[in-house]
Amino acid sequence: MGRNAKPTELLLLEGKTHLTKAQLEKRKAQEIKLKNQTIRADPMVMADKRALKEFKNLRKLYAEIDFVGTLDSHIINQYCLSVAELDDLVMVLTGVREMMRREDSVAKAAAIKSYLSIDTELRLKRAEIMKLSDRLYLNPVSRTKNLPKREKPARDPKASMFGDEKSG
Repeated sequence: MGRNAKPTELLLLEGKTHLTKAQLEKRKAQEIKLKNQTIRADPMVMADKRALKEFKNLRKLYAEIDFVGTLDSHIINQYCLSVAELDDLVMVLTGVREMMRREDSVAKAAAIKSYLSIDTELRLKRAEIMKLSDRLYLNPVSRTKNLPKREKPARDPKASMFGDEKSG
């Protein structure tokens, strides 16, 4: 299975490409057709205050990036809902912890069982959010993998022969 093609803007930023000028123009024209910068929140995101807050933060973050658009809105909405669900799970888990501290031995056993199931859900939700954040370039590792590489400044090989390390 092949990789997805890099956007032409990113190819041009990197400075080297295997595509001809005609191929670059054709791809750029196709990307312009796809490009629609209105990322919209789903009704489910609009209904949840925390998900909507996260959505607004992401929309602001992606406002200046040319290759994030309407096609990405589904995964952005999914990420926002997952973050809100994670908050809900953390609140429920905190409540169960409090119940475990206060209850007698019979209720404590039931509380421990529910604690373990909620903890499992919490771990799965965190893993899901991590995968989505990789896809949305929200963590440092995914950003460094997708940034164009900077060229190192050219050094004068003769400068090191004369002990002048500052020039070059």
